[in-house]
Parts: sequence; structure tokens; C-alpha cells
Amino acid sequence: MTLFFITLGTQSAKLDKVFECRNIQALPLNVRSWVISSVTSVLAPGGTLLMITRVRDTEAEPDGPPWPLSNSELAQFKDLGLYQVEQLVFLESGQIDVKQVRIEYRRHNSLSK
Repeated sequence: MTLFFITLGTQSAKLDKVFECRNIQALPLNVRSWVISSVTSVLAPGGTLLMITRVRDTEAEPDGPPWPLSNSELAQFKDLGLYQVEQLVFLESGQIDVKQVRIEYRRHNSLSK
């Protein structure tokens, strides 16, 4: 699904809702900043991004795929004009050490923020 939104990532395509579910974690670390920027670029002012992904507690490069997202990667969404509405941490059923989050982000009503 993320790849679909990336292809829409032009200045004219703005969506009220974007759902990103475990796609970014499947991508190598060296392309993630571009992908995060592309996903957020299609979100309209006041729009909502709902994301479900694995996360890690360290900035060290993880084994993978999948490669869980780091705190600094999650912070990029805020740096690109989104704010966090809610975050739910959960563990994948049957895999106690696999930490995941469901995060709802919203774009500020003004693109200048």
C-alpha cells in the first residue's frame, strides 16, 4: 500500500486518510527517510495517518527483514509536520519479543507547521 501512495506523491494529490501497515519496516534502512517523506507528502492538512509497525528500542541497525523502525525514524513524521494523536504498544501474538505500535498521526491544519 505504501508504494501506491508514493506514486501519488505529487503536489496535487492530497488524501484525508492514509493507512501504512508494516510496509516501511520491510524496506532497507537507506531508503526509509525518502519513503517516510513520500508517505507524509500525500496527507492533506488535517489529514490522518494510521500506522502499524514493528519498533525497536535502539538506533543500532537491526537484523531483518523486517527491520523494525527506530525512535528517530518515527520522529521524522513529526519533523514533516505531523503530530501524534495516539500510540498503542502491543506484542505480536505468539512472539513475546516482537514489539509493535499502532500510531495515529495528524497533519497540522496549516502546511507551514
